[in-house]
Amino acid sequence: MDLFMQRVQEVHIGRTEVMEEYIAQLRLKTSVLEDKIIPKFDSLLDEQEHRKHMLVAGLRLFAKYGFDEGIAGHITVRDPVDTDTFWVNPFGRYFGKIKPDELVHVNSAGEIIYEANSLNNAAFK
Repeated sequence: MDLFMQRVQEVHIGRTEVMEEYIAQLRLKTSVLEDKIIPKFDSLLDEQEHRKHMLVAGLRLFAKYGFDEGIAGHITVRDPVDTDTFWVNPFGRYFGKIKPDELVHVNSAGEIIYEANSLNNAAFK
């Protein structure tokens, strides 16, 4: 092997070692962040309440930035208790005023399981 190829191989090996160390550090940072960012729940009902509140927060952010135009807009979140169902915002309501107890609980066919208001059918078309 000539000197040039030997040097190329040394650089490649050095870069590989650096990259492996970098990846290991990223994995460590990611696991620490996951512990801080991704909440842990005592029950699926606690997780369900959290998801509903996060859905409402998302709706309010959409309203704040003007992404609530018209009546067909919707955001959904899967229910952790019954994973074949979803929570969706009620039809025709301003995103910025929706509360968690006003969300509509539906299955994938759009059949209402729980409704405080009317269903937004655009979520299932």
